[in-house]
Amino acid sequence: YRVPLRNAVRTAADKYTLNGTSTVPTAPEPPTATRGDTTAYVSWIATSGNGSPVTGYTVTSTPGAKTCTTTGALSCTITGLTNGTAYTFTVVATNTIGDSPASDPSTTVTPAGVPAQPAKPTAVRGDQSATITWTAPSTNGAPITGYTVTSTPGAKTCTTTGALSCTITGLTNGTAYTFTVVATNTIGDSPASDPSTTVTPAGVPTQPAKPTAVRGDQSATVTWAKPSGNGSPVTGYTITATPGGATKTVTDADTLTTSIGGLSNGTGYTFTVTATNAVGDSHPSVASREVTPAGVPTQVKKPSARVAKGHLVVTWRAPHANGSPVSRYRIDINKGKDMTVGRTTRKATFRHLGPGRYTVRVIAINAVGASTPSARISIRIR
Repeated sequence: YRVPLRNAVRTAADKYTLNGTSTVPTAPEPPTATRGDTTAYVSWIATSGNGSPVTGYTVTSTPGAKTCTTTGALSCTITGLTNGTAYTFTVVATNTIGDSPASDPSTTVTPAGVPAQPAKPTAVRGDQSATITWTAPSTNGAPITGYTVTSTPGAKTCTTTGALSCTITGLTNGTAYTFTVVATNTIGDSPASDPSTTVTPAGVPTQPAKPTAVRGDQSATVTWAKPSGNGSPVTGYTITATPGGATKTVTDADTLTTSIGGLSNGTGYTFTVTATNAVGDSHPSVASREVTPAGVPTQVKKPSARVAKGHLVVTWRAPHANGSPVSRYRIDINKGKDMTVGRTTRKATFRHLGPGRYTVRVIAINAVGASTPSARISIRIR
C-alpha cells in the first residue's frame, strides 16, 4: 500500500520520522540554579529523548540571554552575569530530531561576590583607644552585613553590623597603630582595606606627685617631679596657689622648679601642679604642705634715747613682722656695747657707760633675717 502525505507543514513539536518512531525530546523539568560571583551554576534532571538519544542541553538566562551548553552533562555554569541582578534559567534538550520545548524557569537567583575592598579608613586617637571611620564599599550583589576593624600591632578588633565607624579599646598609649577594615556579606569577607595612617593613642599626663614648696618674700619656690606624658610628651606645667588662685605657667617640660610671686606675706599657702600635653591637662597634684611667705621685719622707726641716773635708756616701737614673728632685737651702740633683747621687749638700758657721745640704732630679727637698721640717734653722757 502507499500512504500519501496530506500536509507538508509541521511544527518542531510535530516532527517525526516517516516510520513514526521518534520525536524531539520532552521539555525538561525546571532546573535548579545556585548563584556564584558573576555566575550561576545550573543543574537539571535528564529528560526523555522520545526515541532518539538526547545529544545536548542549552541553558539560557533571563535577562541577558547568556547561555551554557553541554553534550549530555546535566549541569553547567553560566558566566558573565551581573552581580546584584536577579536571573531565572531555562533548559532546552536537543536530539537528532531537534530541540525540546524550553523548561519552565528556575527559581530566581541573584549572583553575588564578597564585598569590594573598602577604601583606606581614617583613625583618630583616644586614651588607650582609637575611633576608626570608613566609607561603604560596593556590596557586589549581596548586602553588607557587617565590618571588622583590626589594629596593627596587637590585632585588637571592633565590629559593627553596618555602622561605618567603631572604637577599638585596649590599646597601649604611646604605641603607633594602623587599622584595616574588612566588609562582610552572606558570600564572605572582602579583601582588607589598605592601612589607615598611623595614630598614637594618648591621654592627658598622669597626675604629678605632691610638690614641695619653700617660702620666699611675697613668693614661694615650688619644685616637682616630671610625670608620665601618657603617650604624648608633656609640654608644660601650671602651678596654682591656694588661697587666692595665683598661677605660674612653665612652658619647658624639663623645668621642674619655679617661683610664684604676688603672694601675701603672713598668709599660709599650698600649691598644686598640673601637667599639660597635646591631649589636655592632667589632674592637679595633691597640694604641697603649707608655707607662709615672709620677709625680714620692716625697718624699726627712729628710736628714742635718754640718760637717767647715768644710764642710757633706749626705747622703740615694734616694726611690722612681715610674715614671720620678730624673735629678738639687737641694739647697736658704738664702743662695742651692743645688746640683744627678747621679742617682747621695747626698751634697753645700758649701764656703767663712761662719759662721751654715743650713737644708737635698733635692728629687728625674725626667722628670715635681720631688718634694715633703724636711723641712728646720738646722745651724750656727761
